[in-house]
Amino acid sequence: MLNKMKSRLISGKRLISIIAILALATTAFATESLPSETVGFFNFDTHVGYTIFSHPFTYYDATHTATLDLDDIIGDQLTGGTPGTSDKIIDANTGAWAFYNTGVTPPVWAGSLSDFTLINAYYAEIYDTPNDVYLAGSVEQDVLNFGTMAVGYNVVGLKEAGSVSLDDLDLITCGFTGGDPGTSDKIIDANTGAWAFY
Repeated sequence: MLNKMKSRLISGKRLISIIAILALATTAFATESLPSETVGFFNFDTHVGYTIFSHPFTYYDATHTATLDLDDIIGDQLTGGTPGTSDKIIDANTGAWAFYNTGVTPPVWAGSLSDFTLINAYYAEIYDTPNDVYLAGSVEQDVLNFGTMAVGYNVVGLKEAGSVSLDDLDLITCGFTGGDPGTSDKIIDANTGAWAFY
């Protein structure tokens, strides 16, 4: 009797395994066979003070029209208020800024910054309460041209949701110069201060 139960249990496990494999293969086939865009989301944790971020996606509004508007991309994810009490978004390149104005109905982002620029980096300045900020959109594989880098510091925002190896950035071909730590161009992580030279 015990052997029959073991045999049925093993047969049942095999059947479930076969069904699971077929379901996975069917899903993989459907994903490969249907044309679609790659979409995703990315979240970054903010803390009181400044958190720098860039844009890994092309964004769309509710009508699926491409947008760079703060109201569409950030919305109400940060704490609103007045310019003195609200969280802010600051363009690290230009200094333009915006705050989430809750003194109007409906609340909107207001200030000198209204739209993002995909190659720029931005600060989330958190006044009082840390938040998780979610960015969602379509992944694009376009190469970004940051133009000629001036001598000194140039703040750029990579359009990647994950980590990118410095070897994959093709910096030397683009004119990045090497040397020792005192003479080489450097890459500096604005959040951590980590740096590298060629």
